[in-house]
This record gives sequence, structure tokens and C-alpha cells, in this order.
Amino acid sequence: MIVGIANIYLYTGLTKNGGGPSAEAKAWLDEQGVEYTHLHYGDPEQHASVFEALSTWFPNEDVSIADFPFVVYEERQDDYSTVQRILYGLEAITSSNLVELTLLTPKGK
Repeated sequence: MIVGIANIYLYTGLTKNGGGPSAEAKAWLDEQGVEYTHLHYGDPEQHASVFEALSTWFPNEDVSIADFPFVVYEERQDDYSTVQRILYGLEAITSSNLVELTLLTPKGK
């Protein structure tokens, strides 16, 4: 059972889609009061290596990252294990239950 989440990272960048979706994802997280670390990749030369590396973080899911924005976080289980999760794309972020999950975790944990 999920008892909280930790280590929330918003990944954004300047891509073929412009700053729009990345900026909207950041604004949404800010408006919701979600505490996160913002990792912005403004150099398109970095993108392929970032996407390739991060795609390997989810061995139990078929994840293929090709654009920004996305959110990565750790889901904490009641058996003290953690599972790495990804919300890929603006729609996935804004329609997720991320805000509710953050409420499960006491502040400062």
C-alpha cells in the first residue's frame, strides 16, 4: 500500500514543442503547492542522453522518453520499499493524483 511519495523531480526543457508544456507543468505544480526539484535542460544537445538514461530507471515499465515535461518520483510502500514512478507529458502530470499522494507524506519526510 502507498504511504507517501518522495524525491519529486520536474524535468523541463526547450524542445520542438517550445517552452509551453514545460512552463505549464511548472506552473501547475506551483499552483498546487507541490514541493519538487526542478531540472531544466535548455541545451537540446543534452536531451537525447538525458532521455536515454532516464528511460532505464523503470525496469518494470515500458518507458520511452522523447520530450519534456515529465515528473519522476519515488512511491513509498508500507513495507518500506520504494518504486520509481514517472508522469510523462503535461496531460499525465495535470490529471494525476500527485497532489493527493503528497498529502500522504508528512512534511519534512
